[in-house]
Amino acid sequence: MRVVSIDFDGLSRSRAIGSILIGSLEDCLVYELHADARKDTGTLAFVIAMVSTKRLDLPYLAWRADKIQVGRALRCLFHSILAVASSKEAEVNASLFLAVRTTFLKIARQYAQSGFWRVFEEKGIGKLGVERVKKLTGPDIVIPAATQLGVLG
Repeated sequence: MRVVSIDFDGLSRSRAIGSILIGSLEDCLVYELHADARKDTGTLAFVIAMVSTKRLDLPYLAWRADKIQVGRALRCLFHSILAVASSKEAEVNASLFLAVRTTFLKIARQYAQSGFWRVFEEKGIGKLGVERVKKLTGPDIVIPAATQLGVLG
């Protein structure tokens, strides 16, 4: 468990479990992206898995990322996942690739239909984590997502 300072927006999205407040998925993902960018914690794989397989509140996610200087890295990550999912060539087992591709493109289509995808047309704020995200390969993206989907052990 990681203790973080949060503002009213994050507090209003959190859930109480006993006497502990648990942050929203969007807040947790942004803070883990930030932590990994600063100290290479290894949680980027977790962020990739969630972003690739779960529908999120994109405007809030992008706003929170911009607020803590990982906005560009987050947008770069979404574009990298889209590039891998849209690729005609898989660098990993085809069944893993197709499961991740199907799931992510379905979510991306929902984002596009709702107009939320437009937040990724903006540049984003902060350079923290951008170089790390740019170095991701297809397997770096597909394997955590496939694991989250239960397709890979």
